[in-house]
Parts: sequence; C-alpha cells; structure tokens
Amino acid sequence: MTSTPPRSVNKPLIAALFLLFLAPVVGSRLWFSKTPEAAGGTFVAHVATNLAHYSFKPVPIDENAMETLATTNIVNGDFRKGTTRITAFAADWMSKQAQQMSVVQHTPDVCWIQTGFKAVDMGQPGMVRLQFGTNQIGFECRVMVPPGGRPELTLWCTLLNGRPIEEGFRFSNADLMKQTGGQTKLSSRIRGLNMLLGALRTRTRADGTKQFLRLSTSIDRSWKDSLAALQDFATEWVRFEPASAPRG
Repeated sequence: MTSTPPRSVNKPLIAALFLLFLAPVVGSRLWFSKTPEAAGGTFVAHVATNLAHYSFKPVPIDENAMETLATTNIVNGDFRKGTTRITAFAADWMSKQAQQMSVVQHTPDVCWIQTGFKAVDMGQPGMVRLQFGTNQIGFECRVMVPPGGRPELTLWCTLLNGRPIEEGFRFSNADLMKQTGGQTKLSSRIRGLNMLLGALRTRTRADGTKQFLRLSTSIDRSWKDSLAALQDFATEWVRFEPASAPRG
C-alpha cells in the first residue's frame, strides 16, 4: 500500500498573498495618519439662534428627513431683520455618526432639485468666500427657485474634520435644469466619488466629524444685494474657531 506524499506549502505564494492584502491596509493607515496642514486651517463652526439683530423662528423637520439626516444636532428655521428673511440650517455629525450620513448627497444641488426646485443663472459665481474675522471660508453659491416661489440665493459649506471642502463635481445651471430623478442619483454618485478622490488627495479621513451649514434669502433686487445680506447675517450667526479649541 502506498501513501501520497504531503503537498509542500508554497510559502512564497502565501507570503505574496499576505502582503497583497496587508499593503493597502497599512498604506491607507500611513497615508491618513500623515495629514498635512490644511490650507487656511481647520475649524469648528458654532451657530447661534439668539442674535442681537435677528429674531428666530424654528421650522420643524419631518420624520422622514430626520431619519435621513441621522442626527439631532440640528438648527433649522427663519431669521428676520426688518423685511429681510433668511432661512438657515446647520447640522453636525460626530465621528460615530459620520458614516451614517453622506452630506455630499444631500446638498441643494441634489435634494432640492429632486423636490421641484429649479436652478437659475443670474450671473452668480459657483463659489463665494465669506469673511469671518481674519478667515475666509468658501461657500457653494446657487440661485434656486422653489415651486411657485421667488429665486433664492443659496449658500452652503461642508466641514470634514474641520476642513472646508469644495464640491468635487459642481453642476452647471444647464445640468441642474435637466436633472430628472435618475440623473440626480447618478450625479450624486459622481459627486461623491469626486469628493472621495479629493479626500484621498488631501489625506482627509471620512470617518471623523462633519458639519454642514446652509443659508438662503430671496432675491428682491440682485443676487449681489442678497449676497451682502447673507454675509451680514453669517458673521452674526456663525463663528469659526480653530479646530484645536475646545467645543462650547
């Protein structure tokens, strides 16, 4: 009776497979652990509702939207000063919540268009920089028209681990006006992929804190006048502190 000799273990192959698995894991950890200094700094945004020059009326958010947002750290409502009305929204997600919510997929470019808003080109830029003390923070800038309503100059800003991030895939007004449900979902995925690539390029971890700020007001005369009103409001509504400062 003969016995089959034991098969020899291909140690080089096993080692190669192990390294093939290990390299991306170790590489990604090393890549994100060496985060470079963010241009312009990193910040924590603090918003207030008890303002000296504006009265505030909270606006409730329906249950479905709250479930989608996956956070209770929200400010949403209307601020008024004289005849000026400014609608503002702010939310933040701690690191344990951050993976539950993709801020990228819920900007006005995506979710407002899905609910019937129309994009309008009034000559406004795609991004503006608002002044907060000695810091300038970039905000996406659009003109949106709600169903049966008036044009709204709309600004928003996303902070990922304290870094103000730009939209990775900015829609043109022509693109926005052609959006259907399917196109919007596809555009959302493309935007998400572009912002992921941007996060890889800047070594910004996606599992940290996220903050999202949005403010808008109707355009009565020109978008420039409305932008000035939003700048005036923003400096009273939100303050940006260095991310190293303790949160209040």
